Amino acid sequence: PSKYSLSQNYQKMFNIAGFQKQLKTKKVGRSFLHRQQTPTTMTLSEREYLEGAQSGTMVLAESQTKGKGRQDRKWVSKPLGNLYFTFFLRLTTEENFIKYNFLTPVAIALSLEKSTNGKIKPQIKWPNDIWINNKKISGMLINVDFMGKLVHANIGIGINVNEDVSKNKEVSSIATSVFCCLGKVISREELLADFCNYFEELMEMSMDEIMKIYCKYEILLRHEIIVMPKKKEDKSSYYTAKAVKYDKNGALVVLYNGKLITLTNEEVSIRLK
Repeated sequence: PSKYSLSQNYQKMFNIAGFQKQLKTKKVGRSFLHRQQTPTTMTLSEREYLEGAQSGTMVLAESQTKGKGRQDRKWVSKPLGNLYFTFFLRLTTEENFIKYNFLTPVAIALSLEKSTNGKIKPQIKWPNDIWINNKKISGMLINVDFMGKLVHANIGIGINVNEDVSKNKEVSSIATSVFCCLGKVISREELLADFCNYFEELMEMSMDEIMKIYCKYEILLRHEIIVMPKKKEDKSSYYTAKAVKYDKNGALVVLYNGKLITLTNEEVSIRLK
């Protein structure tokens, strides 16, 4: 047996019928592929897109051998009752595709609250990591490609659900899970269906409406933060600033040396001081 075996011996396979029974969506999650193991669901989702699958097609795996997050960071993806999934959207340049960077973490936060009856209080660390009790419970990678007026958005998400992360020495100091927070397993099918339902509702909202909800969960504003420029590995380039607001495109505006500076997540990484 794995040294990372779940408490209560939870090794239940994902129930696709049970998941889709709870869906209220028109597209997201309606077409669904399930794999026991894959290098990464991002690649499978891209293949489905190229083969003409419908927008909203979702790929879920019980484990990934090459799971990754933003900035090519490794995402540990063991077969221990978590959610590792990717879905794609067919959009146009007329749509505000930037909003998906923010509506996606909002949908995760809302679904975590709903599926745990409010017992979990998720927080969003800009731009789109989900934290609980100062540890990461969910992360995502959003790749966008442009083809003329068409936009292909590939959205990959990992949520630590039923794994006892405290027993996983690779990540226990920085990560948590629903199981670690509640001391019991929850329905992955319900959580994923809730996510899809919230996601599709949020798609109909404006960027302003989404950011109002986003700001109820975010943790940086009004705090001192450490700004780490990505292209400069020398720590002498790091600086302390105060997070002031988000602009209309979701960029972070900080106060540094008496001046307001606008930061994008492509340029910098952020951590609370």
